[in-house]
Amino acid sequence: MNKTEGNSWAILCLGSTILNFMISGQNEIIFPRDRIVHVLISFAIWTGIIYLISRINFSCGFYRCAIICILILRVFCIIYDFTGYYHIYHGSDTAAILTLTAALLFVLWRFDADRIKQLYIITLFFNTVLFVLIFVLNIGNLNVANIYSNGTEVVFSLSKIYVFFDIFTLTVIVNSTKERVYVQKRYMLYSAVFIVAITLLQGLCIKGNMMYSITPLQSLFQIYSGNTIKRIDYYLAVVQSVNYFTTVSMYFAVIKKALIQVKETINEKN
Repeated sequence: MNKTEGNSWAILCLGSTILNFMISGQNEIIFPRDRIVHVLISFAIWTGIIYLISRINFSCGFYRCAIICILILRVFCIIYDFTGYYHIYHGSDTAAILTLTAALLFVLWRFDADRIKQLYIITLFFNTVLFVLIFVLNIGNLNVANIYSNGTEVVFSLSKIYVFFDIFTLTVIVNSTKERVYVQKRYMLYSAVFIVAITLLQGLCIKGNMMYSITPLQSLFQIYSGNTIKRIDYYLAVVQSVNYFTTVSMYFAVIKKALIQVKETINEKN
């Protein structure tokens, strides 16, 4: 796998992180400095985990089966969280989302992982437009004083540690240890930069405690949500949907590839 292919998978995994960052709830107010520090701590912890697992042979039957089970559980969690979030905030029927998901998986059965990775172009485009749109909409709200008007203390909590889950997804896609570490670090870097950038933008644009009880992406869009002229929240719903379906497609491709490898291993032993 060359660097271009590696970056393609890293961007697809970034879409998964952004989806999780958009739809996940939080039970407490988290101010920018606190969030950014925890993102950096998470980055350091998961970088260590990357090197700890770098020598593990994930083509081995036990580890391969374990990853398959973890990925299947992950897919169910994503479907559950997305349908729940969409039903609450957009009033959409859960059955419709599940039907579309099932139809997508049926279509994707004939596609291999190399073809599905091309979805990274869609992920990159929509999320780039998302970031630019957020910045353009909030440029009038930028004020350095805002970031100092709220809490600046940092209270360490395990609940604030970000899980860069897709380092495990990439263990299935990339066999070479050196290339795997490269792609995993790229994925984490892209994810951390996006989260930190959105968090800084939130801190520069929003004053007051209320809008920090939800994630930065949700709070920045909430300002314009329901505006009868712009209806910006429609675009956020589109990006959420794109990230959801590309993420499900990615996991489906990875699980299918892992199952094929397990089957080939069994046939070789027999």
